[in-house]
Amino acid sequence: MVKREVGEVARHGLAAEGDRHAGLGHQRQVVRAVAATNPDIFFAASYPPDSVGLIRASSEVGFKPKIYGGGMVGLQATAIKTQLGPLLNGVVVYDFWLPWAGFATDEGRALIKKYQAKAAGAGVDMFHASTRRFWEPEFPDHDSRLNLAGWAKKITGLPTMTVGSVGLDADFHTAFRDKGAAATEAHLEGLCAMLERGDVDMVAIGRALLANPDWPNKVRAHRFAEVAPYDPAVLETLV
Repeated sequence: MVKREVGEVARHGLAAEGDRHAGLGHQRQVVRAVAATNPDIFFAASYPPDSVGLIRASSEVGFKPKIYGGGMVGLQATAIKTQLGPLLNGVVVYDFWLPWAGFATDEGRALIKKYQAKAAGAGVDMFHASTRRFWEPEFPDHDSRLNLAGWAKKITGLPTMTVGSVGLDADFHTAFRDKGAAATEAHLEGLCAMLERGDVDMVAIGRALLANPDWPNKVRAHRFAEVAPYDPAVLETLV
């Protein structure tokens, strides 16, 4: 499924072979602005279209910091690896996804608990737990409400941040391409309930914030009807 979705990104011109400059407008501006500061380290937290665009733009402008990479989703997919080829040389990136609940095993849960405890002991201040859909429980057989961030807090006692299609009516892969409806009231009520119960401490927001700069104020006040739906067209304007 990742290959199909990544392939769709390529077909829309963000990483198409033979048209290297297509779709690099805002990524090129970002890279040039960062390169002008001559940093030693460049860290990017991005989804596939921007991961591909940033790497192509960096190659185009000759941006070569000492360390380049971060949480660049998509670079682990065979389709993108094939397209970028040697442009990936030297990129420091992760290649790990936690299996969702249907495929989680007792061994996997034990591994997570072991290393979450180690991280807490090593002085980690908080956990930022990213999942594709924040509203899905990580281990529903054990708790029908806790997502990955909730479990991280329960196990370690440390503050956690949840993220994953927050404020969208569909997951973020669909949001790359399609105009969506506003997130349902139940969806947003569930998010507020997680915070009020103390399951998580913080929420990371992406596309929903682009369509609603005051999204946190609206949701905090439960003014869900005022939340505008996300539209990919907002990405065409660089503020």
